[in-house]
Amino acid sequence: MRIWNMSWICLSAMLLFALGTGFAQEGGIKGWTLAGSAPKSYSVFKDRTEQHEKHNTIVLRSIENVTDNFGTVMQMVQAKKFRGKRVMLSGYIRAKDVKGDAGLWMRVDGANDVMLAFDNMSSRPIVGTEPWRKYEVVLDVPQVESKDIAFGARLYGSGQLWISGLRLRAVSRAVKCTAPQVADPKRLPEAPVNMDFD
Repeated sequence: MRIWNMSWICLSAMLLFALGTGFAQEGGIKGWTLAGSAPKSYSVFKDRTEQHEKHNTIVLRSIENVTDNFGTVMQMVQAKKFRGKRVMLSGYIRAKDVKGDAGLWMRVDGANDVMLAFDNMSSRPIVGTEPWRKYEVVLDVPQVESKDIAFGARLYGSGQLWISGLRLRAVSRAVKCTAPQVADPKRLPEAPVNMDFD
């Protein structure tokens, strides 16, 4: 299993989004941005030859041999209507020849881009070649601090993904979170404590 440097992933995705890095490759997709650590190594386009359960399908694929980088198709929304709720990103993915790993991902950000919650399916990645399957990422969106939610699908290394039927919605608290919440910054001490291990 590959452990990602989450800070680098988050920073690069946020930076590329903030700079307006969109894409016009093969007729870019309204509302979605191609980002990642090496977006020029990836391509995103609508696959007009394939639908899954009557939903449009997009393809995220590497366009060269990629080993230590990733591409993501993503967007960001305000967290306002999701504050204090449990939120699920769900969708269907088919994979072909994924040499690294892949999956859905979601991140909840607070003020000053403090990451409040994050899951990129690194603990249950998509690898190799897989048929259409439904995947889910579930996170709690803190009531007070949450500012925005970033989400999408990612591909680390080479391969190809077909993505369809994405949905972002609030769900019941009976649905389990897929990753623990990152520490609430308001509950953190202002200075180090017990540095002498008393």
